[in-house]
Amino acid sequence: MPGERNSPFKQWLSRPPRPHGAIRFDRRVSFLELFYDLVYVAVIGQASHQLAEHITVRGAVEFAIIFGLIWFAWINGSLYVELHGDEDGRTRNIVFGQMCILALLAVFTADAADRDGTAFGVVYSDSSFS
Repeated sequence: MPGERNSPFKQWLSRPPRPHGAIRFDRRVSFLELFYDLVYVAVIGQASHQLAEHITVRGAVEFAIIFGLIWFAWINGSLYVELHGDEDGRTRNIVFGQMCILALLAVFTADAADRDGTAFGVVYSDSSFS
């Protein structure tokens, strides 16, 4: 309705991202961000199982490629939160959505270098759209 004000909850949930260059010097890492990093540790742990089973040059190269993809996704998500994130519902929903996709990615990471890494590729490509 015209003239109706948004509720504080709706404002908290739909605030736009922090503009580029708006640096917060007093910013602290939230528990959600630490949990986000822990989910990546689980994904990397699954990738390392493949290396532990195939200790060869090929196994090391496969692990390096998978680790590179995971590291790139982590850098992308972390930089978004660092540069544009805020302590609001929008940022928290984005981070939580990424963590849900990462939990699914962890399921398929151990078999990513096998004959058919399609499931890993599909889930990984979805993680870049979050």
